[in-house]
Amino acid sequence: MPNWLVIVLVVAAICGIIGFIGGAIDDEKGSAVKGALAGCLSGGVGCAILLFYILLYGTIFYLVIMLFLWIFG
Repeated sequence: MPNWLVIVLVVAAICGIIGFIGGAIDDEKGSAVKGALAGCLSGGVGCAILLFYILLYGTIFYLVIMLFLWIFG
């Protein structure tokens, strides 16, 4: 299993637990499940977006270094 997928799943699980606890504080029926689902989805998507940005900036940095070496190497 790729490392990025493990990171996203762990963050989604942690945010789901936090959302479940936050939803369980409310007295409404089913709010704990809704809070867990919202926390899981928002945590997973947010983490995936950050990992995508890291991949994007790393690729751009690599290409700039390769261009520099091609021009001056």
